Parts: sequence; structure tokens; C-alpha cells
Amino acid sequence: MSMHIAPQGAADRPLGVRQVADLPIVGQDQDSHAGPSFATLLESLGQASGTADRGVEDLATGEEKDLHDVVLAVEMESMSFELAVQIRNHLVDGWNEIFRMSV
Repeated sequence: MSMHIAPQGAADRPLGVRQVADLPIVGQDQDSHAGPSFATLLESLGQASGTADRGVEDLATGEEKDLHDVVLAVEMESMSFELAVQIRNHLVDGWNEIFRMSV
């Protein structure tokens, strides 16, 4: 007995869940050679947090029926937060190294 799992289209993905290929590079313009700014990263973290909060609220009120999508949105928010914390830690470490340099 085999089970066929059909790929989900964009319309089948609620709560703003997208394929990795659909995701833009955060804060980076096509013509720019600079990486994303930390402020842009924090802005995307706020969006992920809002999506997760709405999903949990919708699940609690009975509007959202798919627990998988809500858990996925919450985990994406958690991973985004951890990434932001790690980047902040590296920025602070780099600043401290520069501050300790003798001129």
C-alpha cells in the first residue's frame, strides 16, 4: 500500500508559510553588494513573530484548523530569534575586539 503525497501550492500554505526558494534575501537589493542590515533582520523577526502570534491566536479561537502550520510558524519565529541573538553576539564581540585594540 503506497501513499501519494501531493506537493502543496502557494494557495495551500496558510499563515504566510513559503517555500525556501520563494524567500527573498532579507535586506539585500539586487544591485547592492552589501549584506542585509541588522535593522532589516529585526524587522523580519517582527514579521515572523506577528505571523506566529496570529497563528496561535487563530488556533485558540478555532479559526485555524491545521496545527502543523501553526507549529511551523512558531518554530520559524523561534529560529529567527535565535539567529538574531547570535548575530548580535557576534557584533558585540567584534566591537569589543575593536575597542581593545591599541592605536
